[in-house]
Amino acid sequence: MNSTENRPRPLQLLAPARDLATAREAIIHGADAVYIGAEEFGARSRAGNSIDEIKALVEFAIPYNARVYVTLNTIIYDNELDRARQLVVKLYQAGVDALIVQDMALLEMDLPPIALHASTQCDTRDAAKAALLRDLGFSQIVIARETSLMEIAEIAEAARPAKIEAFVHGALCVSYSGDCQASWVATGRSANRGECAQMCRLPYDLINGEGKEAGHQRHYLSLRDLNRIDSLGAMADAGVSSFKIEGRLKDVAYVKNVVAAYRMALDQVIEANPERYCRASRGVTTLTFKPDVNKAFNRQFTDYFLKSQKPDAPQANHATPKSLGEPVGKVVA
Repeated sequence: MNSTENRPRPLQLLAPARDLATAREAIIHGADAVYIGAEEFGARSRAGNSIDEIKALVEFAIPYNARVYVTLNTIIYDNELDRARQLVVKLYQAGVDALIVQDMALLEMDLPPIALHASTQCDTRDAAKAALLRDLGFSQIVIARETSLMEIAEIAEAARPAKIEAFVHGALCVSYSGDCQASWVATGRSANRGECAQMCRLPYDLINGEGKEAGHQRHYLSLRDLNRIDSLGAMADAGVSSFKIEGRLKDVAYVKNVVAAYRMALDQVIEANPERYCRASRGVTTLTFKPDVNKAFNRQFTDYFLKSQKPDAPQANHATPKSLGEPVGKVVA
């Protein structure tokens, strides 16, 4: 048996960052790693950052042993391949720990020795796909949000020694693994190029087979937000090593609150199982507020398919795609 198998497995809290300031706050409030967009080729076109900003983030993260991942997770056109390769070289020189990628063209480029993580758009929902991505050289694999705990365990076993990364909080895409073509077909804006028009958040009329209106201006495709804060232990037991919060377009207040809440929850898992798990970064998080995910933007919550492939709880909010806030009372008269 390998001696490393007896050591506690690091559990990583991975936070989103739209810019340098947000990334710093994420680390201060407990993130073990952050993922951020570069100048281009990130699946959030409005969340780009310069090489100098990313280098400054790396330098900030080093004392905490926190990791910096950069998203190069769009489809790359043929005439952009050389530009993408040059960007990878610059990111490597800046000290970035890994790239989150979708386009397999990167595997055939002459790249510096930088770690590659398979993006959620790679659609990893079974053991065979995970094993393939590991064999191709990916050291961390983002699994589909739609996978159950049982499927996660099968994927984690097949992917070893590659690590498993899974979403735990934030907005959900109604399409499998976020591979949506509706925006491109309807508007010419491609979600796979970071320009999703969010067709799923719009209201629609529902027409039945007889051509009659069965529903008027309802948000039938608008999913609730993911919330798995009570399932981190079960996810760790299934083999997840990196717990990912969605939200590279969210403001700094949202990131601070949600990261702090998940830091506390993940620490409880680690403290209850010190022989099995440990924290992935170092340092002590001191809070000046009481974190509460219910106070952050949300469309009501769901844990999606985590417990079952046929969940009983609602997964969509047909009334509105906006945040509802917390109930404060009930009108009686």
